[in-house]
Amino acid sequence: FFFCVFMSRQLWLVVGGSRGFGESLWKTLHENENNQLVVYSRSQLKEIPDTGRVEHCKMDIGDLTALPELFSQSLEKHKDNDWERVTLINSAAVLGPIQNVKDMTDYDAVRKAVDINFTSRFIIDGIFSRTFSERNMTIVDVSSGAYKSGGETWGVYCSTKAAGVVLHQSISKEQPKCRVLNYSPGIMRTEMQETIAKSVDSPSKQFLHQVLSQKKEVPIEESVATLLKVLKDDEYESGAFVDIYEFRGPPL
Repeated sequence: FFFCVFMSRQLWLVVGGSRGFGESLWKTLHENENNQLVVYSRSQLKEIPDTGRVEHCKMDIGDLTALPELFSQSLEKHKDNDWERVTLINSAAVLGPIQNVKDMTDYDAVRKAVDINFTSRFIIDGIFSRTFSERNMTIVDVSSGAYKSGGETWGVYCSTKAAGVVLHQSISKEQPKCRVLNYSPGIMRTEMQETIAKSVDSPSKQFLHQVLSQKKEVPIEESVATLLKVLKDDEYESGAFVDIYEFRGPPL
């Protein structure tokens, strides 16, 4: 896979870095000695390199009461450093209830999904933007192509992703000096996809099963490399939605 070398000294904040896409992302970024990383996750990282360039912050983004202070504190020691660019990449998300809306009764689970997939973005993006307002900034929200048309039994997940896209389009207009990107990494073989595979039957589940059974999923490393190339080339319109399938063709 293509490996991007960012020549300048950069700070990368990776939210949701304990597994899947987020884990592969920070490990790839760590290969470049110019990069300093802060990795956020609710659970402990499986390993932390002893290079001094990876800092782990244990943070539950679903806890909206504790989140503002915890995230702000994690940025304190980095805000005055002379970074060429500071990039926030948020890949944390949950599926929420996988049901038809008429069958939903667990409204606490719906609220939790909204808190994690959407409301926490307001907090994290706002604090990030205020802290590094004098720096070159980039905000990347790891999104999903599912936001475009919804999906049967996926109402919670798709609607929160759609809200996230519009939020980041708004940020791109509010902060023209900040580069903003919505990135869809494609269908990957992750724990989230395994959860969907065990869910109630629906057209969305059937399509996903087809993709995985035919081994047409996107390798996580390829999706990470594609995102980093998009960031390095820096040719996207701020606020844009970029889908990996624009580069590799549809999955089926």
